[in-house]
Amino acid sequence: MGPSHQDWVFATATVRIQTPHDDVFAFICDPQNDPQWNPKVLEVTKLTAGPIGFGTTFRYVLAYFAGSIECEWQITNYERGHYLQGKSVRGPIAFEGGYEFELQKGATCVTKYVSFDIADVLPPFIPTALAEKLLSKEFEMAFLRLKRLFDSESQCCG
Repeated sequence: MGPSHQDWVFATATVRIQTPHDDVFAFICDPQNDPQWNPKVLEVTKLTAGPIGFGTTFRYVLAYFAGSIECEWQITNYERGHYLQGKSVRGPIAFEGGYEFELQKGATCVTKYVSFDIADVLPPFIPTALAEKLLSKEFEMAFLRLKRLFDSESQCCG
């Protein structure tokens, strides 16, 4: 799975979606769709021309405590249908992570993993282990929204 840094916070979540693998991969691997299912993502702008793949860069505006932060990240590893990985290239929080996709018994299993260097932005009274649990729970909640989005589309669009 993804990158690991001893002093970074690591968060992960997995979801199983009863939707064709290619549809799930295409939707998730276009970060411009993130605001539809991840409430922390307020806005996404693709900064590079061409199809999404290795080297594509995005600007994110993320909800953060009582305000927002802006960051840019770039795709560093990409294999259509299997995984997308990236890292921050500008902004207040360094991170690396991605998504892995697996076809299991007709469903698509998606795992999201991210390592964050949030030492400078994490309040000192929050232990790293708690931050990891909270971030993983946040990913799980976003995945539930994603799953509901796919479920509602498959019900109404057959």
